[in-house]
Amino acid sequence: MDEYLPIFIIFFIIVSIAAAALFYSTPLYAIFIVSGLFVFVASFVSIDLGLTIIIIAMMFSPEINVAEVPKRSVVIRIEDIFLIVVFFSWIVRMAIDKELGLLETTPVNVPIFCFIGASLISSVRGALLGRVTFIKSIFFSLKYTEYFLLFFMICNHIRTRKQMKYYLGVFVFVFILTAFYGFSQIGSGRITTPFEGKSSEPATYGGYIIIVGMVILSCAWHVKGIFLQLFLAGCFLFSIPPFLHSLSRASYMGIIPAFFAFFFWTKKNKFFLIIVVMLAMVISVAFMPDFVKNRVKETFVGKEKPIAGQPLKLEESATERIDSWNRILLNKWPKQPLLGHGPGSLFVDGQYVTFLAENGFVGLLFFVWIFMTLFKVCFDNLKLLKGDDLAQGITIGFASGVVGLLVHALTANTFILIRVMEPLWFLAGIVVSLPKVAQENVG
Repeated sequence: MDEYLPIFIIFFIIVSIAAAALFYSTPLYAIFIVSGLFVFVASFVSIDLGLTIIIIAMMFSPEINVAEVPKRSVVIRIEDIFLIVVFFSWIVRMAIDKELGLLETTPVNVPIFCFIGASLISSVRGALLGRVTFIKSIFFSLKYTEYFLLFFMICNHIRTRKQMKYYLGVFVFVFILTAFYGFSQIGSGRITTPFEGKSSEPATYGGYIIIVGMVILSCAWHVKGIFLQLFLAGCFLFSIPPFLHSLSRASYMGIIPAFFAFFFWTKKNKFFLIIVVMLAMVISVAFMPDFVKNRVKETFVGKEKPIAGQPLKLEESATERIDSWNRILLNKWPKQPLLGHGPGSLFVDGQYVTFLAENGFVGLLFFVWIFMTLFKVCFDNLKLLKGDDLAQGITIGFASGVVGLLVHALTANTFILIRVMEPLWFLAGIVVSLPKVAQENVG
């Protein structure tokens, strides 16, 4: 009986807090509280169930605007709450079951902690200098930390191949639902993700398709079983029309290098892949929809602007973006080059310029270190798990998707978007866990 006493105490405290919050809250917040309590109980009973809810909520959860930064909203979604609740439930389970480890050792841990530390220091420093409100800056720092918590939780939790396949299956299911949702919007404007706020986010939709879609495409190419291959390939192809209808130029830019990376790293049936790629290129050129061509052409219609010393015609939004980059790089960043002005202090369409302005050169350096380490993990997986078709498919698809997102981030703030980052770091946890899963299955 004594071993269950901590469980009863914790559950009693949570229910008491939830009951008090329900009594004093609005109906909307009451729904969130009840949902959070349900997720906590579900996660405590089964972390697999809690993480399943997280994968579904990544795309299908509403948002709350909690504050405003100039030109930038401080937004949380219900999956933010769910993720924190699942993480807390995981911590409680570890406190009760001493055999569960707290933090899995991975090659990515050190650069992640360095990035978090630099971001928090930048937040405090920016607030002390009056560059940004402390609460808002800490909020944006914690958003990055939230994604890393998901990564650590996945690395700690995944132990078997069965778990890995299960989560991939849930991702495929949600991917199909997302594509259906995209199809439902065709003809009513640009495709965006479900439950958006005041402004639509087509680049978020495109970013999600890039990172999850490339994993699905790569698995379709590498796994055994013709029916499974055709099903996965069909899922990816099904997502292409709504992806194109998003009219997101950042996503168009990202998907092309993602395909090239997939082609470059894939060794299985290379000759057949070359034929498929050549046919795809011919079909793309011949049957590319006019609305996609027009969207790309719009970029280069407008006033001439000197770019790298050469006059180039650009539309108004592209011109404004470049002007904002110039203001940041020439005026704002030089004033705080190392640690930046603090997360949440400035906004510009372009992740790398935003990183320089808000986190400084140090923050950008740690960001690069994180992804260089992730790529090294991927390359090591390709060598260590050469005979494992599923591991090869997941690794190549993930690495290709990351390449696409790194290009996507040139003109979008990709690495703060929860609906792109949660899938990325969940899948990163799976990729980093692949050698451990392979060893334990052999054992």
